[in-house]
Amino acid sequence: MKKLFLSLLLISFSALLFAQETKNEPVSQSKSIEFLSNKGLFVLKEFYDLGKIKGIHIYKDIYSEMDCEVLIITDIKNNTKMSCLRLKQDKYVGTIDADELDECIQTLEYISNNLLSTTPTVYTEVEYISRDFVKIGAFYNKGWRIVVYLSPNSVFHLEPSEIANLKSVFERAKYVIRDKTSK
Repeated sequence: MKKLFLSLLLISFSALLFAQETKNEPVSQSKSIEFLSNKGLFVLKEFYDLGKIKGIHIYKDIYSEMDCEVLIITDIKNNTKMSCLRLKQDKYVGTIDADELDECIQTLEYISNNLLSTTPTVYTEVEYISRDFVKIGAFYNKGWRIVVYLSPNSVFHLEPSEIANLKSVFERAKYVIRDKTSK
């Protein structure tokens, strides 16, 4: 009886630990990802390439590229559409919903217009976080660095001179989405 009780206690404790681990992992709140997760959905996916952004993969400390593309998802049965910008580096993909693009552009404009010409006396950072936990921002530590964070294992740094290219990607994404979804 004692062994049964201890076994049940051990199983309960293990289940509690497992629940704690999975509970701490963030779950994407992206509308596009949620749309795709619906069961029984018959969809058309269209990918529009927006090019690459060059930077440094921080954990590998190597020059790398981040692929940028617009994804238009059409529910064929109901003729509804959802769209997003996807940023890909290695095996990591970050999603920015169409309605988040303006905030990303505003973040980059703020960095460009208000921060890059400053020299803070303390460590300083600014960031925008998408529903899919993509972080776009900058930090100052002996100079300004632009950062795109797709996951804990994929942090992409850009030189401040690349901020215009990144902003251009977001602006082109808005244009492609507007053009392809307004029909």
